[in-house]
Amino acid sequence: MGGNMVRKFVAVLFALALFGASLGAAQISIGVGGQWLSPSSDKYKNDLGIEMKSGFGAEGNVMFPVGQSFKLGASVQWSSHGITDAANNASLLGAFGEGRYMFGSGAKATPYVAGRVGYSQWTYSETGIDLKASGLAYGGGVGVMIAMSPTLAIDVNGMYNGHSFGDIDANGSTASGTSATVQALQIRAGVNFKLGGGGAQ
Repeated sequence: MGGNMVRKFVAVLFALALFGASLGAAQISIGVGGQWLSPSSDKYKNDLGIEMKSGFGAEGNVMFPVGQSFKLGASVQWSSHGITDAANNASLLGAFGEGRYMFGSGAKATPYVAGRVGYSQWTYSETGIDLKASGLAYGGGVGVMIAMSPTLAIDVNGMYNGHSFGDIDANGSTASGTSATVQALQIRAGVNFKLGGGGAQ
């Protein structure tokens, strides 16, 4: 991915880590991991000739408990995607507020449902071409936390996301009529570290 996207991802992830560390006494959890994302858009593909392929990336989150079963927090994610007949990959960066409802919190394996809303942006660059589009992102899914120790858990989930991108910015000029909704299937897997007392869920 481009240098700007690297800096954005690292900066937001670092900010989430600092936020979680500052609230460690409140049993904040910090998660880091990888993701696979498969985006699709009929308008991008059929009308604009932009077909993004499935790609891999990274994800980080900070979550804090609200009562016995709810968790609220924030996450940031990045993924890289090939584009049919294009020289380079596109980068997709997103920042979200996320809520989770945990079923049977405290068990070895704790299933949950999740919902999220936030902001996402994709960018693409090659010689003489700079494209980007951004807009509202939202989604929901299911997952499971598997406790490995009182402070460490494996977090695996699947999400279905929508990205409502505005008109594409092409070399600094807005290309009218190019707004589109991109649907994306996402699988995330990583580790979750708990700061404070209690288990890792």
